[in-house]
This record gives sequence, C-alpha cells and structure tokens, in this order.
Amino acid sequence: MKKFGASVSMLVLLAACAAPQPPKVNVPAQFIMAPDEMATVDMAGGVWPSATWWTSFENSELSALIDTAAANNRNLKAAAARILQAEAQAKSA
Repeated sequence: MKKFGASVSMLVLLAACAAPQPPKVNVPAQFIMAPDEMATVDMAGGVWPSATWWTSFENSELSALIDTAAANNRNLKAAAARILQAEAQAKSA
C-alpha cells in the first residue's frame, strides 16, 4: 500500500512539474518587434515612440483629454518650475 501511495505521489509531482506550453498565435509581421528595436531612431530622425504618439490616431477627443491632463498635472508644472529655477540659479552663478 505504501508503494502504491508513493507511486501516485511521484506521478502527481511529475505532472505538476510539467510546464504547459503557451498556445501558438499567428501574429502579423507588422506587430512583431525585437526588444532592441523598441527605442530605435525612425527614418525621420526622431526617437520612437514620439512625444506626441497619440496624434497618429487622429482622434480629437483623445487629444483633448491629453491636453487637459497635461494642463492639470501639478507634478508636470512643478517639474517645469524646478527646471526654470535651476536655469535661473545657473545663470546667477
């Protein structure tokens, strides 16, 4: 009886260790990108992704939401103020 229990336990342990394989998905070539291509320079000379990536959607509602977020972002305003302050201190030094 102990041998049977040990055998069953061993089978359960081996089954638990077998890693399932991820399903195969057909991804279009334009969506496949190597990790080293993630921050490459595009043909126009800019860095990908651009600072205004959302404009490629040509969606006025999205642009308005991003403009509102940028205008009301206190952290962004504080960072800009710190940059101006640092520039002023550098000029005075």
